[in-house]
Amino acid sequence: MSNTALWIIQQACGELGLPTPTAVTGTTEETNIQMLALLNSAGYDLASNYAWEELLRTQLLPINATDVLYALPPDYNYYLDSTGWDRTNRWPLLGPVTAQEWQALVAAKVQAVSRTYYRLNQKKLEFWPQPVQDRDIALEYSSLYWVEDGNAPGTYKANITQDADIPVLNEWLLVKLLKLKTWAAKGFDTTTLAAEFQNMFLSLSAKSKGSRTLSLAPKTGTVFIGVQNVPEGNWVR
Repeated sequence: MSNTALWIIQQACGELGLPTPTAVTGTTEETNIQMLALLNSAGYDLASNYAWEELLRTQLLPINATDVLYALPPDYNYYLDSTGWDRTNRWPLLGPVTAQEWQALVAAKVQAVSRTYYRLNQKKLEFWPQPVQDRDIALEYSSLYWVEDGNAPGTYKANITQDADIPVLNEWLLVKLLKLKTWAAKGFDTTTLAAEFQNMFLSLSAKSKGSRTLSLAPKTGTVFIGVQNVPEGNWVR
């Protein structure tokens, strides 16, 4: 379990030699107000610029023959590439397509396709062709809700509003970014703080996801008939 928002601000203040607050939200002390605002800014920056494992979510969406546009999740940041699936037919979604590709699909005279294309339109999801029967669609996305409500476990939000709130991102990375933002806001030199934050960010982001074992001599494969899947033999008649 990560530490609370109050702990993160206290830790940053202690490391910077600033007075350590006993409470932050609801106070009128200018430094506390600034530190809270900068911590929210730091959390947003981290959540919006990297797909942390702690922020990965799956959107399950039933689509039908009536609706055209479908709402994005309230905490939507961006979809992860190649994670869209038609779970009803067990097919991957095709897309997101560009505006040019979409117009070509819509204008086509022959629309006898089985796969589903999608794109983002007016901050909503749009699919083509519209299904004749209901389908269940799934897409994985990165969430902007990086804070767990301290008084309502399991409830997540985009900003810290109380001292007991718990950021789901690494608390020590937030401490380093908060220190960097605080010193930058005050016009002080941030060279060392920037280097410390960058080093930890690179280390944590590299470890955030499992990595595949890569081969120096990978085997090529194909779904078509070729030299990889035709047995040896005499094909001369």
